[in-house]
Amino acid sequence: MSHLRARFKFLVIAAWLLSGLLVGCSSSEPTETALVSVIPTATLAPEASATSEAFTSPLGEATPVIVAPEPGSSPSPTGVPDPERTPVIVAQAEITPDREVITIQNITSEPQDIGGWTLFNLEGGPAFRFPEGRVLEPGETAQVYNAVSEAEVPEGAYFWTTEKVWPEIPANVLLLNHATRLMYWHVVYE
Repeated sequence: MSHLRARFKFLVIAAWLLSGLLVGCSSSEPTETALVSVIPTATLAPEASATSEAFTSPLGEATPVIVAPEPGSSPSPTGVPDPERTPVIVAQAEITPDREVITIQNITSEPQDIGGWTLFNLEGGPAFRFPEGRVLEPGETAQVYNAVSEAEVPEGAYFWTTEKVWPEIPANVLLLNHATRLMYWHVVYE
């Protein structure tokens, strides 16, 4: 049953994204979406911090590059992402009752500026924005922790919130670049 629900949700979202692109081609008016979140104050343990501001999902305006597994398949993409189209991916999403750790990775041979990039749950809730000036070197990863205390976050990782962001499985972890283009869509299944 949850497999059918996930497949249906995926098809509805894909249709919604496509209709948003078609509407965006014929109108210069921005479209409103139902995904409005607040970015909490996030801190990098121990030296830097991200910004806190209102976040409105731009999915209705985005040009998506969706890299997601088929519902019911492995929680990790089965194919190799194209670094030309998707330079930074969600390499791992550990979502357990005790904590949530999202790991993103630069899969190119060039440094990638992820300042202003955003992680969020497709179902709504808070969003995390990487601090300006944050650059991932080739092959480098960055981790974002939530549903833990700030003291539990390892040095060099980001603290998002003490609350769970993905309370339900399947979980849709989306990564948008600074221009609000959907760069990666990672789905975590049971």
